[in-house]
Amino acid sequence: MSNLPISPLWTEQPLFDLPKIDTEPSEQVMIVFNFWLENMRSNSKTRVVLSDKRRRKIEKAIKLYDVQTCKDAILGCAMSDFHMGRNGMGKKYDELELILRDEEHIERFAADYRSRRDF
Repeated sequence: MSNLPISPLWTEQPLFDLPKIDTEPSEQVMIVFNFWLENMRSNSKTRVVLSDKRRRKIEKAIKLYDVQTCKDAILGCAMSDFHMGRNGMGKKYDELELILRDEEHIERFAADYRSRRDF
């Protein structure tokens, strides 16, 4: 057995400092989130919050595209009978996480909106 003193882990200094996370969402994130609320949750009786999951999806989508493309994707989903609940199950598929899930979803919803807008 060693004669070295043993110190509890909770008293030792951390090896590195964790980066501080900015807790305030950017203006662009709030623009996209509020746009989704206005178009998809305007009649909601429950409180809808900007969760970390939603925030990260919006930030990624804005980084890949821009605010307008995110808005177009939201409107493309809103124009889809299937996604708005006019389907065999009567269930809406209009969650922000679905619309901004990945590049394929963003591009498809945005293209659907733009093709109908320009018709």
